Amino acid sequence: MPILERKPAQERIFNIYKGTCKNIALTQQTLLFYLVLLIFLREIEYSIRTQLKENTTTTFETKEEYDKSELETKSKNNFEERINTIRRYRRNHFSIKTGTVKLSSIHSFKGWESHTIFFNH
Repeated sequence: MPILERKPAQERIFNIYKGTCKNIALTQQTLLFYLVLLIFLREIEYSIRTQLKENTTTTFETKEEYDKSELETKSKNNFEERINTIRRYRRNHFSIKTGTVKLSSIHSFKGWESHTIFFNH
């Protein structure tokens, strides 16, 4: 997907989430996002957390953690190692029963279940 198309796609997904939650009164415990690209997940998680002031649980790093890691690491190997460490920790401590909006890649969510899923491929 070209870079120019990413932002509108993220906004569409975020707006669908806002509208769906309002219209059918979804609770955070019944909600999960499945997305293929982590860049989408990071941006959507950031929007949910900052614009809607909702708590989130993820299986990946936040936008802030990604940006900070990018600035602080000197080599690509150190950056990848740091990001993989964050992801491993998040996957190992991921829980469905946290009362938060959950965001995960398809691969990290294997074996879990959720009442409502937003899926983008």
